[in-house]
Amino acid sequence: MKNFKLSALGALLLVAAVSMAWHTLQSKPGLVATAPASERHDVHAATNHGSTHSVAHAQNHVGGAQADPAAQAAARQEIIQQLQEVAVTYDPAQLPVIQPYLVDADPALRSAAVNAMMVMGETSAAPMLRNAAKLLASSDEAKMYERKAAYLELPPISSEELASKIDPPSSE
Repeated sequence: MKNFKLSALGALLLVAAVSMAWHTLQSKPGLVATAPASERHDVHAATNHGSTHSVAHAQNHVGGAQADPAAQAAARQEIIQQLQEVAVTYDPAQLPVIQPYLVDADPALRSAAVNAMMVMGETSAAPMLRNAAKLLASSDEAKMYERKAAYLELPPISSEELASKIDPPSSE
């Protein structure tokens, strides 16, 4: 199984993207439903990791107003790649790395985050999906998050049990 190691640049991009997403969500009314201030603070505190200077520096070079579309696309692809790599670790301790992207302003990053959680297949991701669903402006997307959460909470089934349900033993 491949271990995921976040390089310094990758970590900087990750923190910058999370911070940018948070600030975008805060600055665009209607993009995301308004959550109570206590929840917004908790999400921000969980994603900031005390790297304010690094985040500001990365925003100027990756996703800030001065960044060109090619740099933004490259940063997006880097984050999607990192989310995919985190997912295939199948380590539930890595869920908090994915979680902030569930409410990202970029639909491609939200989709990648949901896919990463589904690949990981952890039941403990279900509450994260449900909490994110409450913050989304799109009711269709929120319903999809709820369906994905319900799927993750399904009880496991053995291959023998599945086979018996698909092809029951004949009574002959």
